[in-house]
Amino acid sequence: MTDLGLSPDDVPLGALVPVVVDGEAFVVAHHAGGWCMFADRCSHAPCAFSTNGEVVDGSVLVCNCHGAEFDLTTGDVLELPAEDPIEIIDVAPVDGSLRRTS
Repeated sequence: MTDLGLSPDDVPLGALVPVVVDGEAFVVAHHAGGWCMFADRCSHAPCAFSTNGEVVDGSVLVCNCHGAEFDLTTGDVLELPAEDPIEIIDVAPVDGSLRRTS
């Protein structure tokens, strides 16, 4: 399990928080089902979720660059123009810290 250097309080419900893990840019999200992490770029175009994304309807990630939507529990595309899903990485609070669990 990788400690992300964040506490659960650092990522309130609906938040998208950028993190760097092993030199790669990711976003930690808190949605209705818990926490997750994914690359900080839309699968449709090189647009950063950390600056252009938002969580709506509990567990939907919207990329505000072009309107693509993703399910934060599966990574599946919910709305075009994105055609490729995003990879969801499981994150959970462990001993007061958010940690990558998958």
